[in-house]
Amino acid sequence: MNCNNKICKTTLISSALVLFLILVPSTSTASADQNSSIASFAYVTVSGDNAVSVIDTATNNVAQTVNLGTYSYPFGVAVSPDGTKVYVANCSASGNGTVSIIDTTTNKVTSTVKVGSWPAGVVISPDGTRIYVANSGDVINNGFFEDGTVSIIDTATNNVTATVPVGNIPAGVAVSPDGKKVYVVNSRDDNVSVIDATTNNVMAMVNVGNDSEGVAVSPDGTKVYVANSSLSGDEAVFIIDTNTNKVTSTVNVGLHQDHMGVRVNFPPISVAVNPDGTKVYVANYGSNTVSVIDTATNIVTATVEFGVNHIPSGVVANPEGTRIYVTNADSNNVSVIDTATNTVTDTVDVGKWPSKLAVSPDGTKVYVANAASINVSVIDTSINEVVATVNMEKSYPDGIAVSPDGTKVYVTSWNIKNDVSNGNVSVIDTATNEVVATVNMGNWAKGVAVNPDGTKVYVANASSDNEYISNGNVSVIDTSINEVVATVNIGSWSYPSGVVVSPDGRRVYVANSGSDNVSVINTTTKKVTATVNVGDGPEGIAVNSNGTKVYVTNANSNNVSVIDTGTNNVTATVNVGNQPKGIVVTQKRKKSFMLRFRCKNNFAAFLGYNYCFLCYY
Repeated sequence: MNCNNKICKTTLISSALVLFLILVPSTSTASADQNSSIASFAYVTVSGDNAVSVIDTATNNVAQTVNLGTYSYPFGVAVSPDGTKVYVANCSASGNGTVSIIDTTTNKVTSTVKVGSWPAGVVISPDGTRIYVANSGDVINNGFFEDGTVSIIDTATNNVTATVPVGNIPAGVAVSPDGKKVYVVNSRDDNVSVIDATTNNVMAMVNVGNDSEGVAVSPDGTKVYVANSSLSGDEAVFIIDTNTNKVTSTVNVGLHQDHMGVRVNFPPISVAVNPDGTKVYVANYGSNTVSVIDTATNIVTATVEFGVNHIPSGVVANPEGTRIYVTNADSNNVSVIDTATNTVTDTVDVGKWPSKLAVSPDGTKVYVANAASINVSVIDTSINEVVATVNMEKSYPDGIAVSPDGTKVYVTSWNIKNDVSNGNVSVIDTATNEVVATVNMGNWAKGVAVNPDGTKVYVANASSDNEYISNGNVSVIDTSINEVVATVNIGSWSYPSGVVVSPDGRRVYVANSGSDNVSVINTTTKKVTATVNVGDGPEGIAVNSNGTKVYVTNANSNNVSVIDTGTNNVTATVNVGNQPKGIVVTQKRKKSFMLRFRCKNNFAAFLGYNYCFLCYY
């Protein structure tokens, strides 16, 4: 089907649901006097694999996989109150939707219920007797969904007992705590249907913002919160009073920027840690600022203002920690910050839409990836001027990293051919500022990092199949031969972006913007040994000089997660400016940089493209 804004947003809603994770206590151990020993499992729908992964939360390993059939495309998932059943909405390639019912004791599908077309959201009533499934509806000639419905399933018989007509493209669905009302967000109609659960009739319609999607009910049932992810500048959360079914308040969230005629949302962008590990610098894409975090207290101690229409994105520190370099994507330059005063002391003009940058080990050069002008600028830091420009052969440069000895720069880049992203890594000789080798990465190569001894390069590939389905992985390049020698699978819909190597070279940390977590890779076994849940839309990632802390920017939740590497647990969350994203850590003689540009709901908007993650089936 053709891609349009509403369809794209609906499929992106589904993408989010694909990553929905629920925790279920093991029914074999659940009893009133055994609460402390109850095992729990996470059920994750993996649309690309047509399956549900069952994760043992005690070990963070996939304990089992439940196959749902070819082209089932599972999306929404819900668990019964007693934890014995998991209900999965299957979108299906044909649009003929079903709900698979999984017995959590055996992790087998015990029943399949036919529902409406293109189901996405699914929720269960508090007493576990009814399942509500939001069906997007049929696709008509102009490419839009029409005639959305909610299917109501009786859990005793596994039959659809009622179908309630709602608005167009229903997405989010939620039930009140007392089970008497069901709230359905109609994303195309920009309203919420309120269903009386006793009569199964729509009792009210509440107008909200453009392209509203998510919905949640407060624990006391007095408020309904609706997330509006419009790209038109009115991004907000609408608060509905359930007694009057009227919007009583609107909370603005996120920011937008206009660029090249495209209005987009941008998440938190970049973060850097100074060499002694006492400060973290976060570039806030949406608020045109850089936040300075004290690592001892995890408190923002200073904010550097850049002014409007800068869009700071990449950030890196020199080895001494006296200077911070920040790329400004919209003003096409690099700001130089004096860390003693936290003021901008110089500005260097570079190429178009600079977003990532890296510094040489001796601090004399800064390398800037310019996405729109398809080249890399080389800045001499003694004079703060561009002294060379390296062309990137018609591929948009993205991630960038410098080898520990400063002789090589590794740049990930990608381009679009026949609706498929083709990625590679260019190797630049810093003595000549020329590309001396190109390593094919497959699709959508993003973040890149070099290990401490310079023998390996790790590349985060957001997709290994095509532009629309993310089967993310990390490629391992042997720098002596410039060839990929291993590939580490990260998982479907993970969209790995930022990547960093620990100072001892034993672990690689990968920020997965799609699955909202960080994968920890053992560099000896080349396997994922742990997965750490962080905030919404993690992009940038950095490690401190002794390897005890990892800092992750969460683009959509406007904060930074601090991970203790000894336990792989998040020990702190620091609120920063609007939309932090990519991340870099520099320290004496060791540097790594990770940044991935991502526009919420509008990929590559900075180039004027409008690619959707799931526009075609």
